[in-house]
Amino acid sequence: MDNDENITQSNPIPPQKETAPEPRTSSSIGPLIGIVIVIAIIVLGGMYFWGQRVEQTGNAVEGDTATQSLQNQGTSDDLAAIETDVSSTQLDSLDSELGNIDAELQTAGF
Repeated sequence: MDNDENITQSNPIPPQKETAPEPRTSSSIGPLIGIVIVIAIIVLGGMYFWGQRVEQTGNAVEGDTATQSLQNQGTSDDLAAIETDVSSTQLDSLDSELGNIDAELQTAGF
């Protein structure tokens, strides 16, 4: 057994050094710039589609003759002027317009 003791004493295992991991020094500005660009593209795309929808809706309102005739009503508070405005207002197609609105809402999924 003396022989075994000599072997372990002559070939000692060196102690393991514990080294701390090196701190990461790379910058994270690349992913940050990428995120900003993606968000900017999404915002610009949303503004584009919103503008298209407003433009389409605006054209539909401008072409409606009933709406234009209501906007051309007089502002006088004279009884004769009010009666003229009331008699020129076309309310006969009101029910058909409500039916059209209901049909549009159903096709839109509401």
